[in-house]
Amino acid sequence: MRTLMMRRPLSSRGQVVIPRDIRVFLGMNSGGTVVFEVRNNEVILKTEGDHAGFLDDFLNTPKLAKSRSAQNIKRMIMEQYDEKIH
Repeated sequence: MRTLMMRRPLSSRGQVVIPRDIRVFLGMNSGGTVVFEVRNNEVILKTEGDHAGFLDDFLNTPKLAKSRSAQNIKRMIMEQYDEKIH
């Protein structure tokens, strides 16, 4: 899984612009809803109806039979993301 890290300034009103690459990757559109989740001193940014989060939850459920590995599904997601960017 690739890691994407970017720095952005925090405005005096506490606002940050989400970089375009991240918005595209997460499928964020104008007028959509952003969900902030805090875990162990980290903030996780996701869209409402976050498909990647759903897949993580699904793939980390031990009793479910899975036809594809988490690594293969993540690879497919990254390939789709790369196609959208280029």
